[in-house]
Amino acid sequence: MAECGVASRRACERIIEEGCVKVDGVVVRELGTTIDPQTQRVEVEGRRIRPEALRYLMYNKPRGVLSALSDPRGRGTLADVLPPDVGRVYHVGRLDQDSEGLLLLTNDGELAARLMHPRHEVEKTYRVTCEGDLDAAAIAEMQRGIRDEGEVLRARRVERVERGLYTVVLTEGKKREIRRLFAACGCPVRRLVRIAVGAVRLGALATGKFRDLSEAELAALRSITNV
Repeated sequence: MAECGVASRRACERIIEEGCVKVDGVVVRELGTTIDPQTQRVEVEGRRIRPEALRYLMYNKPRGVLSALSDPRGRGTLADVLPPDVGRVYHVGRLDQDSEGLLLLTNDGELAARLMHPRHEVEKTYRVTCEGDLDAAAIAEMQRGIRDEGEVLRARRVERVERGLYTVVLTEGKKREIRRLFAACGCPVRRLVRIAVGAVRLGALATGKFRDLSEAELAALRSITNV
């Protein structure tokens, strides 16, 4: 089920236990049941599933595209820009509408879930352009943690590149976390670009373009998530 893109393995276990899965028309609730997907019919909530080729893509998301596959307000989403031959893939995490850069997409539910789960502490690296300039005290405060709207926001690392330009590393991205951190320090963000997830880097991929991950990049992601 996870390989068919239904959900992560843990979520698939819950779906099975809830009686939502049928094999050849019979409800199966026992975890670890062995089947032959080539000869047996598997349905999840009435929908037949089949193994599909796993895809792993990176996308250089431009500003203005929603990290979503649909939007009730009619704004531009990933569904509007995905190449037609990609098939069904899902975004791994999000970049807000005004942010740019590296977004991973896959139909590998298990890998996606692990990349997003805080316990794996997968580093996401951003290049941040802001108004004004942070002093050493503000950088230290960001790394210790800043309370905002009942949450503690914290960057793992903040490094000054030059005046108004910083590299920021997060391991748990709360909603608009970097923008809120910089605003709290009096330096609103003007541009935010994700440049890496783990060892996978955006590199020279042009804005608005997709490409498949290399075997080395995929191996690096699997290594940090123990898949």
